[in-house]
Amino acid sequence: EALRCGGQCGRSITGASAGYLFAFSPLVWQYHCTSEVFALNNLLVALLVHRALLYARLRKIKDLRIASLLTGLALSNQHTAVLFVVPLGARALSIASSTLKKRPREVIVLGLYGLTGLSPYAYLPLSKPKQGGWGQIRSVRGFVHHFLRRDYGTLRLYSGRVGSGESLMERIQAWYTSIATVQGPLPYALPVLAVIGACLLLYVPPPLPEYCDDASSQGGGKRSAKARRRARVQEYNQQRRAEKGTKKSIRVAARGCRESLALLLGALSFYLLAFHALSNLPLSDPLLYGIHARFWMQPHLALCCFAGLGLEGLVRICGRKSVPLVVVLIALQIRVGLEPSGLSPGAPGGLYSRSLGLHTAHPAHFFGDYARALLKPLPQNALLLINYDQQWTSIRYVQQCEHFRTDITTINLAMTTYGWWHSKRELYDNVVFPGTHYSRDPQKSSGYSIGQFFDANYERRTGGIFLGGTLSFPDTEYKQRYEFVPYGLVSVLSRKERPPSLEAYVLESRQAWATALNEMRRLPLDENHNSEETWEWTIQREFFTHIADRAAYVLESVLRDDVHDATYLYEAAMWFETLYRYDRNMTTANVKNMGLAHVHLVRSTKGKAPPPTVPDILGASGLLHDEQQPFEKLHPQATTADWKTWSSSRFQVGWGDFLGRPEAIKDPQYETIRDLYAKVTTASRTMGTTRS
Repeated sequence: EALRCGGQCGRSITGASAGYLFAFSPLVWQYHCTSEVFALNNLLVALLVHRALLYARLRKIKDLRIASLLTGLALSNQHTAVLFVVPLGARALSIASSTLKKRPREVIVLGLYGLTGLSPYAYLPLSKPKQGGWGQIRSVRGFVHHFLRRDYGTLRLYSGRVGSGESLMERIQAWYTSIATVQGPLPYALPVLAVIGACLLLYVPPPLPEYCDDASSQGGGKRSAKARRRARVQEYNQQRRAEKGTKKSIRVAARGCRESLALLLGALSFYLLAFHALSNLPLSDPLLYGIHARFWMQPHLALCCFAGLGLEGLVRICGRKSVPLVVVLIALQIRVGLEPSGLSPGAPGGLYSRSLGLHTAHPAHFFGDYARALLKPLPQNALLLINYDQQWTSIRYVQQCEHFRTDITTINLAMTTYGWWHSKRELYDNVVFPGTHYSRDPQKSSGYSIGQFFDANYERRTGGIFLGGTLSFPDTEYKQRYEFVPYGLVSVLSRKERPPSLEAYVLESRQAWATALNEMRRLPLDENHNSEETWEWTIQREFFTHIADRAAYVLESVLRDDVHDATYLYEAAMWFETLYRYDRNMTTANVKNMGLAHVHLVRSTKGKAPPPTVPDILGASGLLHDEQQPFEKLHPQATTADWKTWSSSRFQVGWGDFLGRPEAIKDPQYETIRDLYAKVTTASRTMGTTRS
């Protein structure tokens, strides 16, 4: 369409190439295979760009009306569409200014089309309030507050108060690095093709003049002198008209192509400058960087339009010889989008799936399994407080759409911190809210603290109160009466004066973990598909974190008793050892606890004794690694009568690793551990020398 603005006809292969470059970009493919708003946003924005180019070429008011309708629809779906709407709309209205002056009623018509596009917002105040709904939208003030996203900050991605740390140019540089080295078929292919496409719009070869044959060029038959003179006059007049038409077509072509260039380049430039000036997500965090990068898809649309024009330029320069090159670039782009480094969460199979690399793409079932693994172990009628986005959205889906464990009441803790939460309380008739909302400082507001909430609901909830994630505020007052105990992939609230017995806890937590692990088909462990920039990575991180929490709680509970039960110490050491083997990001504190478990395990019994009998729940699942082995194969000596020798050697491995980490020196027990480790290792070397 951009070429047609200049009176040119592009080739279908280059138009399709622009679509392939966009659709199979790793970033675009990733977020168009999952339930996200970006697929629909990109569709609406693409239609808007197309309609803007149509209006620039044909100057039909119908196209301007449709563009106004698409503007409203795009804004009702995602607010970042405004960063294309502003430059495209400004240019379109400048073109239509003369028409609108002559027909002022058309301004009202365009406004009505835009309001029609925004009509999905009319559903919000008319809809029945439901659990999990955001904002108070039945009042004018609440509706405006919701429309402007003031809870997160209007035109902001991040509600945190910490500065991002990156400048505007650093953010744009990050975008350029992505499109130059990651998103294209070859390194720097997209920027080069985009520059060629822009040059093509700056200079378009004029269309060749077509001359129609007339009687003067046709043979046959005798004509009179008068007829021959008339034919020569007609030929002369046609040539003059053709010359004038050629000059006019050149001017029209140049103007039209400049118009296309202004529309596409204006939208791309405005988006990059405005978005990166307003975005406040710190890019130093890999996950937050991934969230930020999702919003690069919209400018990528304009960039791929330029890249498609660049392929058209190559075809015009090189002729048909360049068609194989275009096909190769398309094939490479498809491969980049679908191979493991493309972060593809799912891809179709088929006859050519192996040759294209589609067979390596992982199925997109992680979050469905994760939600069921969170809910399945919980008791009947439990109350689950959630403060992680990936938990909230996945659990809400399986409850609302699959009707899975609907007996569990789920509440988003982040929502309860806003002032409008008071309007949602009546939706939870089995939950007591001792104030209007969850507040950081309830004494200065009508809100409540988390401790007050626990006091009001702990005895009422026979199924228990569970927490997924962390609390919204660093409230320590509740810790005088309550504590959270690890329970599968969540934590259960417990009274401090009535802690569960160690035996009961171990049996119950084993069952919870066995149930959770049984719901997972696999974990997103492949770093090529699920790097730290993806939401899938958080699932495996949560698994490893809760494995460590459970092992640490068992170890701490054993050490509180006067008699250190070797069975429970052995189980804690087993879980820490499994974590040490498969968790690449095992924390220094957990490495220290692994060594501590072995120290007390060695001291727990005297002489040789049969190894404690502990079920290998983690090893039986096979989820923690693609080649995970059972514990007895990882540590054969641990299952023999000589298990204390194994434990003694593993203590040295654990604390040796701990002491070698730079952050270990900040641990308050560092010197004690260092001295004990030096004493034991010295004694071991002396004993070995004596035996020799």
